[in-house]
Amino acid sequence: MAKRKEDNLTEEERYLLSTIQQQPSRLAAHSIKSLVNRLVSERGYAAVQGGEVIREAWDCVVGKEIAAQTKPGNLRAGTLHIHVADSLTLQELHFRKKQILQKLQQVNKDLRISDLKFKLSGH
Repeated sequence: MAKRKEDNLTEEERYLLSTIQQQPSRLAAHSIKSLVNRLVSERGYAAVQGGEVIREAWDCVVGKEIAAQTKPGNLRAGTLHIHVADSLTLQELHFRKKQILQKLQQVNKDLRISDLKFKLSGH
C-alpha cells in the first residue's frame, strides 16, 4: 500500500495547508470544437464559406437570369444586402421580395435571413 504525502505532515503543516485558498486557474479548458470555430472566424474562413453558401442559395432561388444581374453582399443582423446591376432587375426584385425571402429561408435555414436590402450598384 503506497503512503500518501499527507501522512508525513505534522499537525501544524496540515492546518496551514487547510487554510490556504487555492487560486482558480487562469487557464480554462476548451473543447477542440470551440478552438477550431474561433480559429476559423479569426482567420476569416467562415466569411468565405458563408459567402459561397449564400451565393449558391441566392442563385438557386432567383434563377440564372437574375443571378447574373445581382451579387449577394454581406449578411448583417439577418439582413442580406444584394447588389443589383440595373434598375429593371431592381424593380423585379422589389416586386418579388417576399417570395424570394421565403424561398431563401426554405433553401437554407442555417443562414437565418430575415430581410433583403437591394442596392443599385452596377456590380
